[in-house]
Amino acid sequence: MSNPENLKIGLEIHLQLKGEKLFCRCSTELSEEVRGSVWRKLRTVSGEMGITDRAAVYEGERNRNFRYEITPNSCLVELDEEPPGRLNPRAMETALLVSLGLHSRIADAIQVMRKIVIDGSNTSGFQRTALISSGGFIESGSGRIGISSVCLEEDSARKVQDGPDSILYSLDRLGMPLLEIATDPDIKTPESAAEVARDIGFLAKEISMLRRGADSIRQDVNMSIGYGRVEIKGVSKISQILEVVRYEIARQIAIGKAVATLKSRIEGEYPPVSSRSLGNLRAISKSKKLADAQNSGMEIRGGKLPGLKGLLRSGDMRLGREIAEVLRAFGIGGMIHSDELPGYGLEQEDLQELSGFFACGADDAFFIIAMPKDRSRSPDGVITDRIRKMASLDLSETRGPTDAGETYFLRPLPGRERMYPETDLPIVVPDPAVIRKLGERTPVGMAKFVSNFANTNNISSQDASTIADKDLITEFGLLKDAAGDARLAVRILLQTIPEMSRKSRRQIDVQTVGELLTLGRNNGWPKYALENAVMVLFNTGRPPEEIAKMEDVKPITGEELRKTIDQLRKDGKVSGNNLIFVLRKSTSRPFDPSEAMSLVANLN
Repeated sequence: MSNPENLKIGLEIHLQLKGEKLFCRCSTELSEEVRGSVWRKLRTVSGEMGITDRAAVYEGERNRNFRYEITPNSCLVELDEEPPGRLNPRAMETALLVSLGLHSRIADAIQVMRKIVIDGSNTSGFQRTALISSGGFIESGSGRIGISSVCLEEDSARKVQDGPDSILYSLDRLGMPLLEIATDPDIKTPESAAEVARDIGFLAKEISMLRRGADSIRQDVNMSIGYGRVEIKGVSKISQILEVVRYEIARQIAIGKAVATLKSRIEGEYPPVSSRSLGNLRAISKSKKLADAQNSGMEIRGGKLPGLKGLLRSGDMRLGREIAEVLRAFGIGGMIHSDELPGYGLEQEDLQELSGFFACGADDAFFIIAMPKDRSRSPDGVITDRIRKMASLDLSETRGPTDAGETYFLRPLPGRERMYPETDLPIVVPDPAVIRKLGERTPVGMAKFVSNFANTNNISSQDASTIADKDLITEFGLLKDAAGDARLAVRILLQTIPEMSRKSRRQIDVQTVGELLTLGRNNGWPKYALENAVMVLFNTGRPPEEIAKMEDVKPITGEELRKTIDQLRKDGKVSGNNLIFVLRKSTSRPFDPSEAMSLVANLN
């Protein structure tokens, strides 16, 4: 599928910083230990200008409860029982350095703001965020991409369990420093979006303040093909950017086609949907899914969907999924519609009976849902609003990514009404002298870094690029120091360790490999013996101290090698063509193949 000419993509890159949290001195290391829990109920409030944000209204209507697990790395600040402490200076320094690397103008005064969020991800009902800089750019293979802003904010609580009426969060992630870098909508292809995300992420990694681990880097993808801005929230892998953008393009094009058909059938505003209880209708008892839901105390309701026959599920038409996603967000687990029937235990005669029951015309469809009897909000308005929104081709909303590279409805797009100043923290005025000093450490970006890295370490540009792209700079430095040789470190890092991990099915950390290399180097082992020792480490899984004492890992000296070759020659077992093969069969100790070949030549 080709990309639409009017495709626009902007990114928001979120990078967790390590060390201490943003407004307290708690550690950023995640913890599974739970020391207690608290319940909270969050309610919708208006912003600074007295206007209520539409995303906050939506979350408030869901009327959910939130429970928070207290962890060793959380305190009263995370529980919103104590005012925030001073802004983390190292996090601020990182944000300033990234701003300099992106040629972004640093604000004269930095004001922490509160951003209303009542989905439970913050105990306070808001997220603290500060604009550090604006403007700027990054050069990519697709040209210059504008930078809208660089912000520093507190990360949200980590979701542990999600349900229709309540959510369980952990406080271990809440309050982590989160660097947010937003681009202008200058990106024109999914491939370019992935490239820009990688380049921005690497520029920040140069500063060595980023956390590692699950969710440490997340991307929000904003895109449009002319039907409004869609924000795809929380894309965790760069490769997934390609998938979700391509899916979203196909989804929106399909909706556009379906709406064109719908408008040819129904003029003007889409009529309100009206549902009613299906009670003991015969078809309900025939469907095990519906009968089980009814027996569990759920109410079975259904209604007509004018003009939607063949548009709910037929080919690339999937408007039924669009409706079901919104219903699911309101705690209604699923929907059966007429485009799926016969099915679910219902036959053609049942389809005809239900169509008559709902008074469906030739172009009409119908739906059936199971919902809790105590659900206060009728599904009719939810369904009507969803269809009318699609019919207007205003597809703007916030969506989430799936592991399969698709997207699903989360909530309406937030507006500007949710921002207001943080009154518990002072305004920060950056010191120009400090900024000038930081300029000496400005990150240079992927291309220049790779070039400098390759030249400094006397390794190939390809190896330097691989190390940088796989975020192995720290590991390379450790192995280089341990082995005393950059090229040997590259070979062990990029070839020996991956190959031996696969063959031995052992995962041994680079720190342990480095310890073994240091021991071998202190014993005067040459390069080939060091690499052989790493293989033994993976094959045996024994500690480095034991391996360093093993006879089999000690290299054969020149005199020992000469005597061994001389004896093999006398026995008629070796020639120049099979020397290395025979030597490896006759001894388990490492030796230098080039030295062995030289000795054979001299003996001749």
